[in-house]
Amino acid sequence: MIKDLFINNCGEEIFKKDFSEIYNEAMLEYEKCGVFFLSEEYIREVDTVAEAYPRILSLLIEEAKRIKENPSLSVYALFLHRAMQKRELFKKNIEHFALPVEEYPLFAFLCLIPAIKNTYFFLKEKGIDSDIIKATIRQYEECVFIYSKRFDRLGMNKRYFDWLQHYVDCEILNINRLRFEILPLSEPIRVLRNTESGEDVILMEDGDFNTDGLYLDTPPEKDYAFSCKFSESDTSYTGYPVNEDGKATGNALIYPKSLYKTVIKRGDVLLSVHIPVDGDFSREACRESYERAKEVFARFFPDIDVKGFVCYSWMMSPELRFHMKPTSRVLGFASPYAKFPIHTEGEDVLNFVFYLKFKTYEDLAEDTSLQRSLKRLYLNGERLYEYGGIFAVDKIN
Repeated sequence: MIKDLFINNCGEEIFKKDFSEIYNEAMLEYEKCGVFFLSEEYIREVDTVAEAYPRILSLLIEEAKRIKENPSLSVYALFLHRAMQKRELFKKNIEHFALPVEEYPLFAFLCLIPAIKNTYFFLKEKGIDSDIIKATIRQYEECVFIYSKRFDRLGMNKRYFDWLQHYVDCEILNINRLRFEILPLSEPIRVLRNTESGEDVILMEDGDFNTDGLYLDTPPEKDYAFSCKFSESDTSYTGYPVNEDGKATGNALIYPKSLYKTVIKRGDVLLSVHIPVDGDFSREACRESYERAKEVFARFFPDIDVKGFVCYSWMMSPELRFHMKPTSRVLGFASPYAKFPIHTEGEDVLNFVFYLKFKTYEDLAEDTSLQRSLKRLYLNGERLYEYGGIFAVDKIN
């Protein structure tokens, strides 16, 4: 089992160098006392303490029994658990860890239960508000139900297992309607503010762009148009502004420091916004999430100076206005954000709107007006690209 699910993926050399000792320790632990997180008592204990997975508790118990009947798979579960505890090594090699999803759809979730317990106690000891702890912990279980929308059965595949590592490391808090992750800005952008009007402008600091004002590697291939560079002197900033449609423009402009100041730059700490599938999506609900996130992170992480909010999503696409009514709550959600181009394949919307339930674009569902509109777009050889969106923390309202 270890060979099929891991060694064949990473290679004998990496296994011997970094993971053979971990595997041997897992073997010894299994021979001595089995797999502690597969016991019904442990599974029930964590759910009782953390209220972590009440909707799937009985399913987890049954799946654990089935896994325990397979000694080699049980050892692999323990090996995966022990490897996860070596955080940097594990995340560096996470792509190599395969999961037996077809036969054991909840295998990955069971391996995460000790991490769920750790997440709960870390947040509790930190003093995080109880409703935020509960919502954050429930994200593990929520992924099982999101998986079911794509595959018509409860389970967890590699996509969600890998995503939940952010929760294992307590990097994301679920606050009211939205999810927030502390994330330094890595995109080559600079946000300037006009000190008289209060208007913000985004400048691209570097990158090669096509004739559409998107990155040159954006599919389908288009002609090179220009390269962006940014410079700063004692008296001014010089850079390529992004227009209202989130596209880089090909003319460098000068912004005098007597009139403009830097609000956000690369390296600044932002709260990266992740958008859950269900729930109230009104502007008011989102605004309350931003306000509370600002307060919570200031209270519990006082050493971090949060400069703003950023979101990378198909929901940031300015082209959505051609596919949705002006009253759409998705457009309302995106409205506070200033958009900017990012490297993208233009495929994310297919995952979130169609749940990847198709083989060709002709197979795309047509159950909603958005699905019908997007299907026409992709059949015509066009795409809906993801964009970045950003706004400064003092622009919540």
